[in-house]
Amino acid sequence: MIYVFFGTDREGIIKKTEGLMKSIFVKNPDLAYERFDTDNFDIGKLRDLSESQSLFGNKTAVILDQILEENQEVFESLSHLNASQNIFIIRENKILKPELKKLEKYTEKIEEINEKVGKKESFNIFTLGDAIGERNKKNAWVLYQKGIFSGLAPEQLFWTVVGQVRNMLTALKTKNAAESGLHPFVYGKAKGFLRNYKEKELIELSERLVVGYHKARRGEGEIETLLEKTLLSL
Repeated sequence: MIYVFFGTDREGIIKKTEGLMKSIFVKNPDLAYERFDTDNFDIGKLRDLSESQSLFGNKTAVILDQILEENQEVFESLSHLNASQNIFIIRENKILKPELKKLEKYTEKIEEINEKVGKKESFNIFTLGDAIGERNKKNAWVLYQKGIFSGLAPEQLFWTVVGQVRNMLTALKTKNAAESGLHPFVYGKAKGFLRNYKEKELIELSERLVVGYHKARRGEGEIETLLEKTLLSL
């Protein structure tokens, strides 16, 4: 199944993606996730995803972000993507008419979303940390996307996530705010969030972020991909 959102309004495209992902999550709580852009696109992997089937009925949502211009071979795989049990979401700034006609034959929905005149809503980075504490993977993923398209660097969002995990671990191991060294308000929130995690889960989450970060620094991965997969595995 294929969905296409394109146009000049990137924020609007992200919101459409958010709404679609939320509806998919409702029916598929164990949904897996993949994202391709021009830096990591692999046509072989895309074709594998179009043919893969889970024995347990789990689906994968695959976002193809601005790859069509440099990867025309995707059009040759549209029939396979459309027939797949997995969901493919294509996001583009611009799609030419000949390409649009090819897409129209195979897509569930195509929507053009162009930017309107008006002030854009600012992004509060601390809401992402709260979503981590609440262990709300859908909201965390949505807020992460908003942060990226508001102009924040992936590393800035990464350290916000790491900071929240560290705060919860600190709250877990201390008796009060004074002992923890955290601001009382921060400590109180972190303490409350502990009801959503077991100690082992917090430690594993912290280790996954730290190990993934060092791998990314060595060129063995990307912070953006690490964060998206971590948020969707909460």
